Amino acid sequence: MALKLLKYILIVFVISSNIFANDAQDELIKKIEQIKKDPAISPDQKVLQLLSIKKQGEVLRETRVEIAASCAILDIYINLRRFNEAKKIIEDYLPIANKLKLKKEQYFLLRAKLNITKTDKDVTESEKIIKRLEKLVASQEDRELYASVNLDIAQAYAYYNKLKESLRFAYEALRVFEEMNNKKGASVALNTIGNAYIDLREYEKAIAEFKIALNIANEMGDRFSAAIYQSNIGNCYFSLGDDKKSLSYFLQSYESSKEMNDDAGMAYSGKYLGAIYLQMNQLDTAQEYYEHAYHIYEKLGDREGRFEAAVSLFSVYSRLNMDKKAEEIVSRLDEPTVDHARTSARQEYYKARYAHEKKRGNFKTALKFLELHLEEFGERAKQQRDETVQELIVKFETDRKEIENKLLQKDNAIAVERMLKKEKEAKILVVLLICSCLVFVTIIVLIRISIRKTKLLHVERLNSEIRSRSLVDQMRPHFLFNSLNAISNLVYDSSEKASEAIYKLADLYRLILESTNSHTWKLSQEIRLVEDYLELQIIRFNERIKYSIEYENADPEKIEFPCLMLHTLVENSFKHALSLNINGGYISIKISASSGGYLITVEDSGSGYAATGEVMGTGTGLENTRKRLLNMYGKKSRFSTNFSSQGSKVSFWISRK
Repeated sequence: MALKLLKYILIVFVISSNIFANDAQDELIKKIEQIKKDPAISPDQKVLQLLSIKKQGEVLRETRVEIAASCAILDIYINLRRFNEAKKIIEDYLPIANKLKLKKEQYFLLRAKLNITKTDKDVTESEKIIKRLEKLVASQEDRELYASVNLDIAQAYAYYNKLKESLRFAYEALRVFEEMNNKKGASVALNTIGNAYIDLREYEKAIAEFKIALNIANEMGDRFSAAIYQSNIGNCYFSLGDDKKSLSYFLQSYESSKEMNDDAGMAYSGKYLGAIYLQMNQLDTAQEYYEHAYHIYEKLGDREGRFEAAVSLFSVYSRLNMDKKAEEIVSRLDEPTVDHARTSARQEYYKARYAHEKKRGNFKTALKFLELHLEEFGERAKQQRDETVQELIVKFETDRKEIENKLLQKDNAIAVERMLKKEKEAKILVVLLICSCLVFVTIIVLIRISIRKTKLLHVERLNSEIRSRSLVDQMRPHFLFNSLNAISNLVYDSSEKASEAIYKLADLYRLILESTNSHTWKLSQEIRLVEDYLELQIIRFNERIKYSIEYENADPEKIEFPCLMLHTLVENSFKHALSLNINGGYISIKISASSGGYLITVEDSGSGYAATGEVMGTGTGLENTRKRLLNMYGKKSRFSTNFSSQGSKVSFWISRK
């Protein structure tokens, strides 16, 4: 029983694992299709994203995902004409697709290989690939795949000018697509047939096939294909010499391509429009279309298209007597570009150069281009013989190409490694710069904090010293004894005044002790301390002293004031001015609010302060007051003194806190 239960559990586990794996596989394949179709992503970015998915397929051991990602990368490499990298993918994955019997993947890889061999003009290898494609669909089980293979074979034969074979395979593809009601495939097959008839110079038949394809494309709303078929029909009418119909179809194709932002379509139609207007002797319009086609081909990196457009532009410039522009456009056509151009394009080039040099009177140069032009006609006769020789040469060149490919791959790997190394170094440099900036900012902040702390400690120490000195000085025995003596005299004269004096003395010392707990307090507390002090002095000196305290827009309960600062100045006035005057005098204290702070003024009618600003024998009263103000309020604080024989005046300003 237990064994059966274990068996069922294992079966469920395997099934669930397969379901999960299939879901992951389908999700990755969907993602590949999305990347392929996204126009916003550049080809290089697509390759990077597809390589990432391919890596995930390798990790999950999903061969289908790995091959699908590789095929998508392969398609990008072929479009970018990076054939060496494309060949490497085909060599790596075609054996795997064959082994797993993945027919669609085999077809895609073989078709890509066929396109590359067509570019290399390797006829023998192309025929081998065609036979493998025929064998792949010999059973005709997958009808769509069978039709697609026939279409690719037809296009390959057309490329090698084997037009009868091309038509046979194209008609077979058309038959199958029509049976399947596959309109898109049928229109492509009709286009292939039409192109074969163009090469056979049977233009009327070609027009008939292209018009059927155009009708199908219009029914499907396929504007891109419709633009291609319109340009092909225009090409046929151009070859037949019907400029009016040719112009009509090419203009339709050009406008459609322009609306769809199809640069290649605009360049192709624009090139023929230039040729039509050139035949109609509308040179300015021809120049405009040829220049537009030339710039598009240059942007797309299409050397053949660029060469043909440049040759046509050269003819137009020459006829318009724009010799400078003609020479400029010719200077861009180097020998490799001319040598790799199609025979018909080279003929047109040599013919145009001959006419241009003849018109300028350069008969020797003109004769050279005439000879080259005539040689090109002889080249057609030699072409078949050269193709046979080429097949033999290709066999000997194969090994050399393989070695070159391996060296190129090695160089690419080294280049990628160097690039990654530079990126890594750049990232490290950025991190170091950021860390350096953070360290610098941290040091600056710490320095500022340290300076701030040092200032605060200095202010606190100064305040502490002043409070301590004031406390000690106030409690000197002679001050206390003098106050008690004055009070004792009052005991006999007026017990009420004696009691009040004792109360004032006690309150004075209590306030002085309270000020030791902080370096600031309310102005009302400072005024109370000053009043107690002055009242005691009045008792002591038999009321020879008068004082007044005035407020102007100032509330002492709301003003934060430095402890003992006002008391220090009042005590200084009393000791060094009023106490020396036999007739006594007065002290005036005025507190007034001003913009952003308060102005405090202490005036007396005595003989004046000592020039040193001495306070109770220390000689540092005014100086310490000035330092306290600077430390507590900075450069915003103000302190001024005015001494004369009629009296003294000290003023200082503090900011609101």
